[in-house]
Amino acid sequence: MTDLTKQPLKGYDNLSTPTLFNDRNLHPIARSFTTNILIVGGAYSGLSALRSLQSHLAEQIQRFKQEQPSTPIKKLSLTIVEPRNGLLNILGIPKSIVDSAFARTQFIPFKDLNNCKFANIFSDTPDEYDISWFGDDNKWLDINYVHGRVTYLDQHKAQYTLGSPVSEKAIIEFDYVILATGRDRNWPTTPLATTY
Repeated sequence: MTDLTKQPLKGYDNLSTPTLFNDRNLHPIARSFTTNILIVGGAYSGLSALRSLQSHLAEQIQRFKQEQPSTPIKKLSLTIVEPRNGLLNILGIPKSIVDSAFARTQFIPFKDLNNCKFANIFSDTPDEYDISWFGDDNKWLDINYVHGRVTYLDQHKAQYTLGSPVSEKAIIEFDYVILATGRDRNWPTTPLATTY
């Protein structure tokens, strides 16, 4: 087995060139692409990692622009893979089992969260998405959302499928990965639905 602690860290100058799609694209089939940072899981830890990276990278880009004003900024890409298209408050699940009105408040679509808009969405249920899911063009950062599951992961790539059982498999190559898969339980503790 490879000792990952001995691998050199990639700096800004030697990150992979991410696949750049036309912004505000909805991809109804799985496609292979390259991203700089892959986040597997979109609940508390995954969204926290996304927000922290957005904030940290914004500071670093500003510093880079001040220190090297004539050097062009390289566009970066973050991709989050999550089977649900929003945040399910797992702490509210026990009460949700006995209170259906409360249960309706425990799922928040990503589009309703602050700083959680996407440049690209990969989903085989495109009717669930409208323009409100997409952010404005960002000159230095694309955030992609894959409404699916990672089925294989190694130190350089992840294989994923979209929600449908007949979905094709595709590969996401990355420089860094954050595993934030959280926990999963059988129904009724965890709802089977992947949307509201």
